[in-house]
Amino acid sequence: MDDAHLQYFFNEIAVQLNQRVEGMNGVVAPTDSRWREDIQLYEEGDVENADRVKVDYEIEQRRKRTHQESTGEIWKPNFFFEKPHPFLRDQSGEAMKQWCLVEGEKGYWERRNRGDWNDLPNLWGPFEENQ
Repeated sequence: MDDAHLQYFFNEIAVQLNQRVEGMNGVVAPTDSRWREDIQLYEEGDVENADRVKVDYEIEQRRKRTHQESTGEIWKPNFFFEKPHPFLRDQSGEAMKQWCLVEGEKGYWERRNRGDWNDLPNLWGPFEENQ
């Protein structure tokens, strides 16, 4: 992209990181932000529709959050877990937390190799009333 610096003042590598390319479907997790329709619309200059889609995402996120809170469901990341840092401490002496990549059968790279995304949440729509 010759004018990458004009796209939100991103340099060329930043613009390329968000690009979708042929062959990604089924390989990259459906939770990947490259599947966000609002971002694509912004990049195409369709700000009005991008804003509408973004609001739809936010409404759905609030609906899911309300449901989780009402049922006591605790959200858990799919590809990361938190554990105490081995040597970093906060002011009270407690071990600080660090995020680690899930490995093995449930890890991102193993799942990607298998194309196994069936139990991931639908983040980018289309949304159904009973999800």
